[in-house]
Amino acid sequence: MKKAIAIPMLAFMALLCFLLPAIRPAAAAGETAEAEDCSEFYSTEQGKNNWFYLFGSPHKYALMTWGESPEHAVPHWCGPFSESWCGVFEDKHFNSGPRIGSMACWVADRDGTVTLTGNVNRPWQGGDGLYAGIYKNEEPLWEYHFGADIETQLLEDKIENVPVKQGDCIFYYTESGGRYNNGYDAVLFNVTFSFKGSGEKLDADAVRASLVNLTDSLTEVMGVTHAEHTPEQHFTAGEGETEGGCASSVGLGGCIAGLAAASAASAVLIKRRKKQ
Repeated sequence: MKKAIAIPMLAFMALLCFLLPAIRPAAAAGETAEAEDCSEFYSTEQGKNNWFYLFGSPHKYALMTWGESPEHAVPHWCGPFSESWCGVFEDKHFNSGPRIGSMACWVADRDGTVTLTGNVNRPWQGGDGLYAGIYKNEEPLWEYHFGADIETQLLEDKIENVPVKQGDCIFYYTESGGRYNNGYDAVLFNVTFSFKGSGEKLDADAVRASLVNLTDSLTEVMGVTHAEHTPEQHFTAGEGETEGGCASSVGLGGCIAGLAAASAASAVLIKRRKKQ
């Protein structure tokens, strides 16, 4: 008798094991069952995996271009040539220009939460220090002023389960500091970046359109009146200037000093024309 009862019971339990996975609620369209790893920010393409490479600040920025620079013959993401060493390099370190910052920006294609853990590292010794920050749109989530020594700063779980809306931007940002000295200003963002989102994804055009502070005007980025430019081209030399944008007789330092003096006296107009 016991055997007769046990056999149907076992069969019923086996049937339940088979059916239960099938009757679980389906995930909503676009929902991520597990957190996505968005840590790999570096590529040779603007917008790949929702990452962009920019110069300026989170408040106003322009797209970097892929190629070589006067200072570095290995292709990398370049800011304007007038801002020496401004870029994101092939070993994934950031270096700001003297007067403008360097950034990588990730765009949320759905509503969700982000968690960032790890550290930000200054790998080289020298110079006068630098600033590094991680921003959500225009507000810092984490920031630190590095001194002249080699140093590593932990994020210390300060960026955990931060809510983001579709189109929000997360920036890795660095700048040279108030003295406009970008010597030895390399920064490494050794960050594990996870995202859990739900809903329909933005398409590639909508993701790029989420860069609401994007401009093609160097004027707006630098606060000095320059001619308009397109992201596809570096700034070409005007009269009395080298390709980098500074007169060869004075060099970069002379160019910066000249701009500062001119700004104090009046608005500065620097015309840059594309070479015919």
